[in-house]
Amino acid sequence: AAERKIGRLTKLPKKGIANTAALVLIAALLAAGAAHARPGDAWERAQIRRVAAEYRLNDAQAQLLHLIRRVENGGPGLEFGVGQHYANHPARRFANNRELSFLTQARWTAGSIARHYRGPQDLLRFASRWNENPEQWAGTVGRMLKGRGEELRVTNYGLRKAGERS
Repeated sequence: AAERKIGRLTKLPKKGIANTAALVLIAALLAAGAAHARPGDAWERAQIRRVAAEYRLNDAQAQLLHLIRRVENGGPGLEFGVGQHYANHPARRFANNRELSFLTQARWTAGSIARHYRGPQDLLRFASRWNENPEQWAGTVGRMLKGRGEELRVTNYGLRKAGERS
């Protein structure tokens, strides 16, 4: 689709360097947009499933891996938000390669999930390890979990199933 758009744009009359520069800029923007997929596309879902299996994540952990991708929604080198405050973070080293970047970010996140996340009941504790605003992040993810059938609420101790006492 991007190639057809670029082809149509190149048929415009060329009346000087400004038009040529504009066409080059538009083509670059279209190409960049085509290279960066939206969270949740088929390729990303397949890679998330692959990484979840590689790290032997249980269903709740695999679901969190998918939700982190949706919540963070980072571009190349920050797909899962790993290392966003550190320019030289090792999880960001493949920002120029979509596959390596996505897999590195997914694996880094999956490793943290495997070590520190036991289920929705400790989502706030998990978020507090690395997030500047864990209550907001846990609330967002909690609402997403709720939309997937889990009736959860945020407490000072993490997420609990609705009706469960703290």
